[in-house]
Amino acid sequence: MNGCNLHAQDKPQCLFRIIYEKVCDLRALFAAPERQGAGPFSFLGCSPAERRLLLCICIHDGISVKDLAAMEGITPSAVSQTVKRLEKRGCIIKTQCLTNHKKYHICPTELGLNMCREIVKRDSENVERFRLFLSSHFSEDELTSFLKVLTGVCDYASRRSASEKSNHGSGGE
Repeated sequence: MNGCNLHAQDKPQCLFRIIYEKVCDLRALFAAPERQGAGPFSFLGCSPAERRLLLCICIHDGISVKDLAAMEGITPSAVSQTVKRLEKRGCIIKTQCLTNHKKYHICPTELGLNMCREIVKRDSENVERFRLFLSSHFSEDELTSFLKVLTGVCDYASRRSASEKSNHGSGGE
């Protein structure tokens, strides 16, 4: 099994390698369709970033680029680029703030609202299919244990990512 006929002292290392490979497999399974343009929302002509921001704009009608960036944890420049694509596609409109002419409010159009409804509908269907799969293959105890491990892995990845960003921003590697 993955070259793991090793001595007892080497088995934990092998287990970690297998877990790492499985996590990488999952990452590839989830990421590959999006990169190939055949993701779950490609029928909308929507990238994952556009999908996420459009949902946020629909929920927070009239939000500013600055507030949207803060809410999503990305740069205002990245938000502006995505907003331009959504605006070009007719999903949103930007209106200038009456009291601060440098600030714009972002609002969904009817097309944007319809896309959000479809995204939410498909998300709900996908979550339900995933729930049915998990509950038919694993016990509640197994799922609870898996969630604890997955949460720990995600927390570690988040801390590592934040650390790398702060080191990169401060000139370190």
